[in-house]
Amino acid sequence: MITDEEFRQHGCHVDNIYGGNKIGLEWIRDDQDWRSFRLHRVVGYLRAVADSTGEYDLLRKISCIRDHKGDMTVFWHVLPTADEKSALEKAWNSEAESGDMIEHELEEKV
Repeated sequence: MITDEEFRQHGCHVDNIYGGNKIGLEWIRDDQDWRSFRLHRVVGYLRAVADSTGEYDLLRKISCIRDHKGDMTVFWHVLPTADEKSALEKAWNSEAESGDMIEHELEEKV
């Protein structure tokens, strides 16, 4: 499991979720707090989806979510399914951003 300090070294802020699982939240400029709020809303959307479906694997698979100029990059521990990618697109669309502006990257194992 990644520690809070390891997240911070990579420029991510930490959001604790279910049973100690963590998702890093990253935005480029600290003076843009609104990006923090919308990333937290995206994670909240994903939590609601998980609560309603009972499918918590989505939350466990995500390492970090980055917002850079309206583009969202999702870093994954393991490859996401098409449905999991779709959930992220819907969450980002709920923040009035285009689901087309999402990149998915598999976290490299060291």
